[in-house]
Amino acid sequence: QQMRLTLPEGAFEAENGDLYIADSGYRDAKYGEARIAIFSEALDARGNVFYYVQGIIEKPDNFVGRTQFIPSKLVVDSAYRIYGVVPGGSEGIVVLNADGSFSHYFGTNRIRYSPIEYFWKSLATEEQLAQMALTFAPPFNNIDLDENGFIYATNSDPQSIDKVARINPSGENIIRKEGYLPPYGDLRDPLTDEQSEIIAVTVNDYGMYAILDAGKGRIFVYNFDGELLFVLGNKGRARGEFLSPNDLSWLGDDLIASDKNKGTIAVYTPTQFGQAVIDATKAYYVGDWDQAGERWLLALNYNANYDMAYVGYGKMLYMQDQYEQAMQYFKLGNARSHYSMAYNKYRAEFLSDHFAFFITPVLLLLGLVVYSEYR
Repeated sequence: QQMRLTLPEGAFEAENGDLYIADSGYRDAKYGEARIAIFSEALDARGNVFYYVQGIIEKPDNFVGRTQFIPSKLVVDSAYRIYGVVPGGSEGIVVLNADGSFSHYFGTNRIRYSPIEYFWKSLATEEQLAQMALTFAPPFNNIDLDENGFIYATNSDPQSIDKVARINPSGENIIRKEGYLPPYGDLRDPLTDEQSEIIAVTVNDYGMYAILDAGKGRIFVYNFDGELLFVLGNKGRARGEFLSPNDLSWLGDDLIASDKNKGTIAVYTPTQFGQAVIDATKAYYVGDWDQAGERWLLALNYNANYDMAYVGYGKMLYMQDQYEQAMQYFKLGNARSHYSMAYNKYRAEFLSDHFAFFITPVLLLLGLVVYSEYR
């Protein structure tokens, strides 16, 4: 069985090798209803690989809520549940069961209220609140799935607090924010109020994730702790630059990003310095401290001004209980929170090792007091 896709916007390969494609045919009246097409792999008589239509999921009969069934991006977990991002879906990510029936909505964004709006709403009566314009949670615009089954999702709403979220099974955002700044791309411009327009996210098997800024054509790469590792890409017509970036994905250690105006896919391959940082991040993630330390030192040989290399090497020392040395590297990397953490461990260890030195004068003094009272 074959089919013609109308307006496919997202694709995902499930664990069994099936391809799930979000075909959002709603953008033109001549197209049919939006649907999810499932393709399975097979071999023809000559041994060539081809894909055939294994199934089609249309709007479920039990679908509820004000959200329209228009899946644009999707992922499929190990239980073959489908998580779909829907344009304008303020109720959260649409979750479908493996048989295509509707399950529930999953995860929502938090929004930032202005102080004036918060003040007036705190004073308003229930009747006044009912007449005020409703504020809906901004919709997600892209989605990915990590090796542990956690959902990564992005949004580009200016009022949203988190531009990228790591959502646990309870629907809560548990993304780590241990870097200098939260993972939201560029800083907000205080003069123009311009900020990054995050439209895509991709995560690899080592907790590293990249987000795509459609406004400036930049890709921001973070580690699992939310610390910024790289910034690459730009707007322009030169090789590797974007006119209208729209999605990205990891391909091994490479990053591939598509441009809908150019009709191209750019492949970003790590330099020797970048590969050292990626290898160090991988080694630290799996607990190979010695390898992580070696690769961070190599990264410092390429760039002695790279703060994250000092922080990364300090983390390696910290995990090996070398707290005093870790403090030195955290200081070089200007990682205040990590420095405080190492200092607390070093202080506790120092007091434990020198307990007799501190307690002996106290005991002598106590003995003198007791002897004096006895006399």
